[in-house]
Amino acid sequence: MDMVYTQISPATDWFFRHDNPNPKGPPIVYPLAAWAVVEGKRIVGLIAADLPLDQGATQALHQVPPVPGVYLHVSQLTDQEQASAKSR
Repeated sequence: MDMVYTQISPATDWFFRHDNPNPKGPPIVYPLAAWAVVEGKRIVGLIAADLPLDQGATQALHQVPPVPGVYLHVSQLTDQEQASAKSR
């Protein structure tokens, strides 16, 4: 079933951070493109798809991965988190 977004707003300088599945790896940090209100009830972050695109396809926004994580403002990122965000 598709999610119904009732409102979308830019998410300038916001990120979603979660632990790396590899305990020795750096945290995984996604820059948010937008905030979305889902069916008028809750707010979620949207990120650019990290998927390969077929020829002629356009980039799409998707909800953050369904893993435990936190939303952070750029001012809250550690140096390691900032480096991880830049690699995306």
